Amino acid sequence: MTQSIIEAFRWQELRVSPKTVWSFIELVDSEGRVSLGEATLAGREPQMRQALQIYTHAVLERMPADVDLAQVRAAARALPEFAVVSALDQAVWDLAAQQRGITVSAALGGARRDKIAAYANINRGIQSRTREGFAARARSAIAGGFSAVKIAPFDGVELYGDASRTIDPALLDAGLARIAAVRDAIGPDTDLMVDCHWRLNRAAGEGVLRGTEPLGLYWLECPGLRRRKCSKRSAHCARSRTI
Repeated sequence: MTQSIIEAFRWQELRVSPKTVWSFIELVDSEGRVSLGEATLAGREPQMRQALQIYTHAVLERMPADVDLAQVRAAARALPEFAVVSALDQAVWDLAAQQRGITVSAALGGARRDKIAAYANINRGIQSRTREGFAARARSAIAGGFSAVKIAPFDGVELYGDASRTIDPALLDAGLARIAAVRDAIGPDTDLMVDCHWRLNRAAGEGVLRGTEPLGLYWLECPGLRRRKCSKRSAHCARSRTI
């Protein structure tokens, strides 16, 4: 086992479709090992690059085993900052595992299973953002062998946890209609997940929970940025719904 300090970092972007750019952070140790962490956050690449410049002090000139990201994680306030901290965490674990000559899964405690379930995240492959477009893409995914589908239907909603704002009813109805169309397309026995990408606030999230209750969602992901003062009420609302 050879432990070496982290000497450098690199920011990498890969455009994989007209709508999608994947973002990664590489860490390089003094013996040339390179590790990887993903920081993808659509449209926020400049902010993430800026955050990376601020946070690299927590990893540079340290051995991976000695890196503690607690302070920078506590200092993070915006999504790009959290994305960068997450990617640094991944890259540090990767590099620490490489230096020990083991896999990342072994470093994290060992493999627990030899296969995992997969779902089709169809959102960025939907060309027409209509109910019909969502439904058609969902049917295609099921025909391709997937037994679960995830969508992000709330186009145009940008509340991001701000309790002082109200969701546009037309945008809410459009999102709920897309969810209903996908449920109808895939049937009642296929798992359906909805990712809100933090676009909602508490009131809008509760409205979505009520509106989707008959549709049997498997999960509702990232409805809005957490606010301490409303977390208890939101948790109560979530517990009162069947998801």
